[in-house]
Amino acid sequence: MDLLISVFLAVVCFKLLRALVRRANPRRECDVAKGRICAAEFCDGTVTRWINSNEEFRVKGVLLKGGLFYLGTKLPGADGKNDCSLIDPTLPSGPEGLEKNGKEDFKPGYSLMSPQERNAYLRWIENGRTDKGPCFLPYATLFLFGLERRLSVDGASGKLSASERDEILTELQRLLDSYGDDPVFRGAVMNIIALEWAIYGNYDDVPPHINFEEGAAADSFAAVLAWFSICGKPVLADWALKWVILREPEAPPGGHKRKNEEFAGLFKTRYEEKFGKGMILHPSRKPLIIQYRPSNPSLGERRMILIPRLTDPFQISTPLHKIDGLAGMCEAELAKKDGGIS
Repeated sequence: MDLLISVFLAVVCFKLLRALVRRANPRRECDVAKGRICAAEFCDGTVTRWINSNEEFRVKGVLLKGGLFYLGTKLPGADGKNDCSLIDPTLPSGPEGLEKNGKEDFKPGYSLMSPQERNAYLRWIENGRTDKGPCFLPYATLFLFGLERRLSVDGASGKLSASERDEILTELQRLLDSYGDDPVFRGAVMNIIALEWAIYGNYDDVPPHINFEEGAAADSFAAVLAWFSICGKPVLADWALKWVILREPEAPPGGHKRKNEEFAGLFKTRYEEKFGKGMILHPSRKPLIIQYRPSNPSLGERRMILIPRLTDPFQISTPLHKIDGLAGMCEAELAKKDGGIS
């Protein structure tokens, strides 16, 4: 009996002590409200998770609606530090109403922001992420980094439902409409959209919003070629030309000419002369791995994304040598036609 009384008193004392510590530490009052998880759990650092679109949280007096971001205190990136997109409710924010100061050296990263910039970023989210203009581009970029992580990390692990992917794609398109005038931002969005298609898409139908010709979707183009390989279909001349253009960074000097109409016409003609309906890429047993180059710096320079539904058609380098060789011949032919000017 004495033992039970001692245990009971110890538990009571522990709870009283914990309550006093919480009251003495104002940082624990992180003002997260209306979510499924209480504020204390976030402040303790025991919970960090993706916030769904149907959830609302009040962080530092700002009501965040619409979700689609990570909230919590610990979300390691490739460098071991917190992902730059993570909204940490324990970090200071304010004063209220202060707009972004427009610094040119602004570095997207929630933990790197000043309290004033965090407040402006939270209010940008509160306003529906609809504020337009160059001064809001860093906020759109930071928000984009969270969407990219959700698709390339959680999505690549099969943790996303079809409805959530649709929500993220809708948001990506909305951000593209608002901030797509910036070429870097546009390229980042297009790369993410193409990756989602490569992981989950219907390979029989490449959606019109995926423009491989822009080069931003180059990382995911391997999925197109892998699908041709699995189906035993020839790579048609138009797709072969896209393949050559997307390989341009690896091409010899003069490769920039591959984007002009004269080269395109000559290449397709020579390609059909050599391969008829098209080159056949023989399938392998090894699953396709896309070497994805993320925009989010917390994800590292490259992420290896496994695509289990597709196999890697490049276990042998012969197709690459053939396509590059033919492109080089076309460039040489055009140079000779132009009087030897390359």
